Amino acid sequence: MANQAMAKMFGYESLKRETSITDIARQHYVNPEDRRILKEMIEEHGFVKGYEAQNYRKDGIIIWTSLTMHAVRDEKDRSYIIRLTEDIRTANRRSRG
Repeated sequence: MANQAMAKMFGYESLKRETSITDIARQHYVNPEDRRILKEMIEEHGFVKGYEAQNYRKDGIIIWTSLTMHAVRDEKDRSYIIRLTEDIRTANRRSRG
């Protein structure tokens, strides 16, 4: 799930019903290792602050983002990630041909 501002940042009308994203690590991150690293940081520390990553927009344009994230648990012990994503600069190139 994502709010409308994040959906727009990544070139989507809405992410609530988006079905084209089937592999977040490869479709969202230019370097798929970033997703693994972020997950490890969350598991070890419970948060991430100011992690810079390159991400793909829906149209293939690469944007640089700064990520701040923290883990939360609900009353049923389900875990969620709260994520703040800032677009810090947009690369003027398309990544996929």
